[in-house]
Amino acid sequence: MMSTEYYKLGAKFCRHQYKNGGVCVFVHESIDFNIIPTHHICKKKDLEICAVILNLPKIKTVIVTIYKSPTGNYDYFLRKLESLWYLLYIRNNEFIICVDINIILIVTTEDNRHCISYVQSKKCSKFSYKNF
Repeated sequence: MMSTEYYKLGAKFCRHQYKNGGVCVFVHESIDFNIIPTHHICKKKDLEICAVILNLPKIKTVIVTIYKSPTGNYDYFLRKLESLWYLLYIRNNEFIICVDINIILIVTTEDNRHCISYVQSKKCSKFSYKNF
């Protein structure tokens, strides 16, 4: 279990209608940050996100958490992911994006190919995935 001592809740998206789900970002209490408004593109189960921008001395770092339920609408997820990209993209910022989108990338499907293609089109220099 992780201790949240010295951390504060930076941003969150919670849902009460369904069991499980929701996302959050905790930020160390010594770091100045701003919440990036994302609720307008969130939809329960389909795309649950929250984001903060860390105001670090040398570079601004955007931290985003994304969740899509196994029963979420994949088309909605991909369409709004593009909106999220335009909302968050600021040149010379670093990005840390944590996702749980409930697809198995080692299995070849049209959705998986589309997802990988999308990430590659954004010129992500470091992209790794882990299936649990």
